[in-house]
Amino acid sequence: MKSELKTRTLQNLADAYLSGQLRPNKEYQRGPKWKLPQKQGLIDSLLRDYQIPLFYVHLEARVNDYTGEVEKTAWLVDGQQRLDAIKAYRQTSFHCLTQKRLPRALFSQSTRQNSHRGSERNLQTFSPTTETGCSVANCWSSR
Repeated sequence: MKSELKTRTLQNLADAYLSGQLRPNKEYQRGPKWKLPQKQGLIDSLLRDYQIPLFYVHLEARVNDYTGEVEKTAWLVDGQQRLDAIKAYRQTSFHCLTQKRLPRALFSQSTRQNSHRGSERNLQTFSPTTETGCSVANCWSSR
């Protein structure tokens, strides 16, 4: 198994999650649990440029039985609550705690000077890659 620390933009992570290319792993993810204040707190932290925890993504290589080709699936192992909050904010289902002071700049294309606060913000992902037939549980078990 090899692993790497990657930098991805907030936009890239959110788009992959929304499109289903980054899938929650039900073995580790328990579904949406955060209440509104927790979601607002995360968005506030992003707008203030605070560091947030890594996103853990397991890249699983599997052979497609029909084509015989190796395909990769990206499984979200840790970060579902954060991505659900970002998704909800993007879909304007809630307002940020600092809405009056900081406009909805998180996904705005309007200002380049605030891009560090927006969708181009860099976030860290840790991605172990396993060989064909290896489960996600093996990535975090001690050898």
